[in-house]
Amino acid sequence: MMEKTKSPEFREWLKIHHKTSLVRVLMDIVLIYGIMSLAIYLSLITDSWIVYFLSVLIIGSRQHALGALVHDGTHFALSKNRYLNDLVCDLLCAFPIYISTRGFRIFHLQHHRHTRTALDPEVMAINQDPEYQWPKTKFQTYSLLTRDILGLNLHSIIGILFIWSDALSLLRVNKAKWMKLKFNEDMAGWLDRTDSKFKLPLEIKLRLILFYGALFTALTYFGLWKFYFMYWLVPMFTVLAFIIRIRGMSEHNGLSFENEISSSRTTIDKNPLAHLFMAPLNVSYHLEHHLYPQVPYFHLKRLHNQLKLNPEYLTAGGMSDSYLNNIQLLTVTSLASVDLDTQIKNT
Repeated sequence: MMEKTKSPEFREWLKIHHKTSLVRVLMDIVLIYGIMSLAIYLSLITDSWIVYFLSVLIIGSRQHALGALVHDGTHFALSKNRYLNDLVCDLLCAFPIYISTRGFRIFHLQHHRHTRTALDPEVMAINQDPEYQWPKTKFQTYSLLTRDILGLNLHSIIGILFIWSDALSLLRVNKAKWMKLKFNEDMAGWLDRTDSKFKLPLEIKLRLILFYGALFTALTYFGLWKFYFMYWLVPMFTVLAFIIRIRGMSEHNGLSFENEISSSRTTIDKNPLAHLFMAPLNVSYHLEHHLYPQVPYFHLKRLHNQLKLNPEYLTAGGMSDSYLNNIQLLTVTSLASVDLDTQIKNT
């Protein structure tokens, strides 16, 4: 760990900035849903395809903001009360985008413990599916991103949301059955939720049933399925899929995995509009998050400024000022000389 982190002054700063604020979180949630509601309202009253297109972009980016809050909820950074943390996270952030706090926590905490090793579920996904392997040629890169934004990679985003949900624990499919479904041994073992520790508590099952039961009943009773498809599912399967792809490829790929500081990338896009669209709620401060995952999202920029005082952070830490640069970094003219194994740290 960097020398700066050992200083009493920094430890005191960290202690103060570890504090959660459920009021701040709820205000941000209200703002997120308010922006989406306004986008839907403007689209409906104008009855314009251009406005509808813009509303899809806005809604998809705010769905990503909900995902950013789930990311914090995974680390119990939404509320100091862990029960309340998960309840708010599930009902207001995770369930609406078809994932769960508990399901994402299983995935994400293992990623933190074993970043870019063979035990990292992200690495298992890389080994399982060539779509997640980088670098790619220019044609492969931009055709993949185009398919994402057009909703043609539906299987990919559904697979991601499935893994981040409680569906695995509900299905309780064993390793042998996953392997029969063409999953490699490592991924099949990680997907296996037959162990008793993965069994869903009754309260979470009821939470799932009541949420989706109420949602689908309301959509049916009020005849809103068409609008739900247009203004929720379309953004999710296009814009959200596109953003998740770019964020996923930006956070760890093309970096050295020699130590904790060099294995993650923070992207502060110099284009304010791109930064707002791609990185709501400071989610782009990924290196800072990996170093101090309990620091809430609303303190990550301050943490970044604190860490900038340390020369090691400035020289060894992964930094980028553009998501476009991240894409170009992982785009090559030929894959002939690329060794994908260099993207994975030895265990």
